[in-house]
Amino acid sequence: MIKPLLVIDLDDTLLRQEKIGYFATLNLLEECCQEELIGFSYQKTLNHYHHNLLTNVFAYEEFLRRTIDLYRQAFQGLNKAAVRQAASRLAARLRLQVSPFVWDIFSRLKNSYFTLLISGSCEEIVEALAWQWGFMASAATKFLVDDQGCFTGQTRSVAENKLAYVKSLPIKFLPYETTGVAIGDALSDYDYLAAARYSIAYNPKIPLYQQLIRHGRPDQIVVREDLTGYYLESGSEIFDSLLPAKQ
Repeated sequence: MIKPLLVIDLDDTLLRQEKIGYFATLNLLEECCQEELIGFSYQKTLNHYHHNLLTNVFAYEEFLRRTIDLYRQAFQGLNKAAVRQAASRLAARLRLQVSPFVWDIFSRLKNSYFTLLISGSCEEIVEALAWQWGFMASAATKFLVDDQGCFTGQTRSVAENKLAYVKSLPIKFLPYETTGVAIGDALSDYDYLAAARYSIAYNPKIPLYQQLIRHGRPDQIVVREDLTGYYLESGSEIFDSLLPAKQ
């Protein structure tokens, strides 16, 4: 049976981080340090970058650029199989670290939708988390490997055009524009959010929120969630039509 498509972003959407500004690849970098696959100098550098972020919350783009460069250097030369094993162990610990709202959406729709977990984080940890949570597929940044199965330090990212990846999936699903559901939080999620029938901006970061205001649609769902619960900032009527009643 052909199903509609449910696309959920990972970092700061489904995965709830304990550290401000973190994303799943940085969790994996720390895991590789702990397992001594890479040197602890990378952990010290990461801690330094994170401290700088906490003292200047407006420096996130610089933090992102520096940490991406850091994990590309750290993973270069590592054996892919060893990193996959580390990612599997890490995912088993992170699997309960989820947003209650997004997890509820996924749990209530997963049996009637084809489910895709999408992220700019590296493929090894995204695949491991997708398996832990029961997604049917995942899309993430691919670290290229050489003939010996070791990472080269080069990457191929889906973050630059997530909608193009969604539309290139090698499976048949019902028309995304009339049946699809999408959840995301960042500007890189805008394209696949804008194309979906049901578009949920979850705790949207300022650039995405500004884009939604400029080019958004009247039925855009915007959700705010913190430790006390969630509320719908907009789109409550269409949101109520999306979800089946709880059993």
